Amino acid sequence: MTAIALLALSGQHEIPSRVNCEVALQLAESKIPGAGRGIFVLQDVKEGALLFEVPDVLFSIISKECIATTCDKCFAHKSSYGQTDPRPDIRFTVCETCNVVYYCSDACKQAAWDAYHKFECPNLLKILSTVPGGEGIADPRSEEFRTMIRILSLQDAGMISDKDWEEIMGLRPQTPMLDGRPRFIRHIGEMLALISEHEITKLSMADVEKIIRAYFNNRSFIQLWTPCTLPLTNQNRFRTVEVPVGECLEPFFSMINHACDPNCVWLSHGRTLQVRAERDIAAGEEITICYGWSETLQDRQIKLAGWIGKCSCSICINPPREPTGRLRDQITRLVTARGAAATPSQARAISLQFAIRQMERAGFGLNAWPNRHLYSQLFRCRVGQYDGPEMLKTWLKLYYFVEPAMRPHECLSNRNRSLAVLAYLLDLNDPTYATLKPYPDEVIKLAPYLYYQLRVRLLHDVRQCHSKESYCVKFEEEKYEKDFGHLEREAESVGPRSERDYIPYWASEISTWAFVIDMNDLLVWAGLPALCDSQLLSMQVTMPGSV
Repeated sequence: MTAIALLALSGQHEIPSRVNCEVALQLAESKIPGAGRGIFVLQDVKEGALLFEVPDVLFSIISKECIATTCDKCFAHKSSYGQTDPRPDIRFTVCETCNVVYYCSDACKQAAWDAYHKFECPNLLKILSTVPGGEGIADPRSEEFRTMIRILSLQDAGMISDKDWEEIMGLRPQTPMLDGRPRFIRHIGEMLALISEHEITKLSMADVEKIIRAYFNNRSFIQLWTPCTLPLTNQNRFRTVEVPVGECLEPFFSMINHACDPNCVWLSHGRTLQVRAERDIAAGEEITICYGWSETLQDRQIKLAGWIGKCSCSICINPPREPTGRLRDQITRLVTARGAAATPSQARAISLQFAIRQMERAGFGLNAWPNRHLYSQLFRCRVGQYDGPEMLKTWLKLYYFVEPAMRPHECLSNRNRSLAVLAYLLDLNDPTYATLKPYPDEVIKLAPYLYYQLRVRLLHDVRQCHSKESYCVKFEEEKYEKDFGHLEREAESVGPRSERDYIPYWASEISTWAFVIDMNDLLVWAGLPALCDSQLLSMQVTMPGSV
């Protein structure tokens, strides 16, 4: 569906042509106090569905830390964490003129030069020739400074249309609260001084300051999903990582207002910015994202103060109970421990278990902060002790009981990572399994079938969260095909040989029955209550054909 121009309540506003809408959207006055305009859906949207995307966001800037490991044009990334591009021989070469940005190919280098770099390159060179390493707080190699250089260079060259420039100048600057922070004021002052000294723009410094302040209030962070290529060890259980590679400024995206428990999430696929549904959204609802994920009311309010002031959403007005006083201080010290104090030892495991019992005795539910931290760190201790059964028990509790209870809810991408950990804990052929304390016979009997069902679920959920063209989907598809493709085709061609054949649990009633029975047997083994069918079958997304 192409971008649709619709009437907003405050006048006629067009959805920019650069935005590809997959559902009908409307710009209208938000019902959130003080939010101004918002974006609304005009049709029902299913969880995981793509609402809109902005391809090739012009003001996407690689972070200083990732600049030598990420292509400035296509955002192909390769580092010690992993890579987002299937090319085995990918290498990055620096721009010979400014020595700042890197490219993965001559094609990307030329495309970037034509689109924006030939305008920003001389200005980068001009500033860096006098302050090569960055002086004071304002570093010319930082993403915020390079974003300003790109915006001002393109505007000065007439490469930004009047309509797009109007969007940029219409962005809301950060709230006055940040003016009370001396470091922030100094940061802006140093940026303005360098821009003025090197005559980067013909705009007034008042306009430049407005753009800088709007950038800090409207930027979004770019995290690229990548399969982890670090050696698989007991400590490294996560098969994927999200690498924070940079920031972007997209005015239309900035119109999405905040909710602590949002109905949408943004994802980055290279330079493409996508907005997907975190849950089912009814026609007429305003779409929202979370400006700052945090489980505690206090932390959320501090983070949000710089953007929207005091949040008055239902979760902030009526938040889950949190520990206070001495109990809060004790638990905070425990979950924020670093260095030797955080060593995954038996002593630390005992301390974490004691904290969990204290929370229970004080009447706090699983949705209370910091239960997720306590269980995830307890899992880390079990990993450090090579205790396979306790690792599995802890992660079952976290995935099926703690995360679903959280308010705000855990986002879909994090749920996928948790699902991946659970699935691979049941892989008896995993190279790390031989180093663990073994599972009892009853778990060994259940593991192969449940491992298959969780892997097929993971593939489905990854497809729900990402575009089919993304490397993360292609990677998961290739890995799944290697592990299970031939087994599924065999089961399909000859028919199921048993109720536990290689058939996804939502594809037949007998597979559904077998999955529910086996997973509940595993939960009971772990000392956890059995769950009803709907809790096991529809924990995250509505499965096709599920019952």
